[in-house]
Amino acid sequence: MHGHYALKRALLQGGTKAINHRLSVIKELIEWCENLVADLGGKDNVSVQQEALIEMTSRSKLMLNSLDNWLLSQPSLINRKKKSLIPIVLQRKVIADGLLRLLKELGIARVTPPPKWPWEIDDQDKQNETNNEG
Repeated sequence: MHGHYALKRALLQGGTKAINHRLSVIKELIEWCENLVADLGGKDNVSVQQEALIEMTSRSKLMLNSLDNWLLSQPSLINRKKKSLIPIVLQRKVIADGLLRLLKELGIARVTPPPKWPWEIDDQDKQNETNNEG
């Protein structure tokens, strides 16, 4: 039962609100990945290497969002004794830089999907005509 104890702990600590928050974070991350794939020209246009990069970017984005939420909940980001930022701020910057490198590797510009074959366009036109008649 993978995740059973984590789920039980989440229920005990935060109730269903904690689980709903986790689900919403996962849904947002999935939507972000789908948008990223669409920007790369669609699922049929993404290579295996790009899929691996997308997987890494999604993990980095999840970590970055979690760190941001935690950092924003802190009363201060400054260690008063050392008169410096708390170390996690620098670690967050490293993760953000890594995410930026991955996104640059994937490409910043949107990619249009390759044109369809003529017979696919004809089939789509026929389907549109059928839908407009009904």
